[in-house]
Amino acid sequence: MEILSDDDELKAKDEEVQGPYVKMFAEAMDIGEDRFVFIDASKKVPNNPSEYSGIIIGRSTYEPIEGKEKPWMKEVYEFIRKTVKAGVPLLGICGGLEFTARALGGEVVPNPKGKEFGSFDIKLNEDGKKDPLFENMPEEFMAQVSHGYSVEELKDDWKVLGSSEMCNNQVIAIGDKVRLVQFHPEIKPIHLENLAKMRNLEVETKESPHTKQILRNFLKNFVE
Repeated sequence: MEILSDDDELKAKDEEVQGPYVKMFAEAMDIGEDRFVFIDASKKVPNNPSEYSGIIIGRSTYEPIEGKEKPWMKEVYEFIRKTVKAGVPLLGICGGLEFTARALGGEVVPNPKGKEFGSFDIKLNEDGKKDPLFENMPEEFMAQVSHGYSVEELKDDWKVLGSSEMCNNQVIAIGDKVRLVQFHPEIKPIHLENLAKMRNLEVETKESPHTKQILRNFLKNFVE
């Protein structure tokens, strides 16, 4: 499920520089694009998450902040709550982390350490090293990151699995089925560089060869 924007011009420009969203995941996970059902949440949010074997929610130009949500964003929150209640595996990426946290009662705030944009080291803690999302992953790995907001206070039953220098809660686990990552396991340095050009920003990137394993682990250990 893409939560990028309801601005069709912006979405077209983003796809021009980044490529189709589904293709990015299919390539990273080494599976066919026919395994995916693409949903643009700004157009229509499904009613029944149980129709899907797993849900990935990612990237957004909107922050899910109280009082600033658009109607379709609130529909996404409801879909997330239904997904969790139904026990459907959910992976929230960047904006997907923020939308899921907001839907489940968390608060999204400006990252107190500033905007995190570029290639950053992610470090797993002891819980993260044992989590099936990070099977066959090193304790520290490089990832592509682009966010200015974060979830700083967690609910009692949420668990931090990993962090970076600029974001304490880079990876959050909620129960057995929900995993949230603030970084982008689906994108390569070139994608981040293209995004920087589109936004007239400067960025230094490094290769992130391990992050595709996270997506493959989600498929293997949570969906299949």
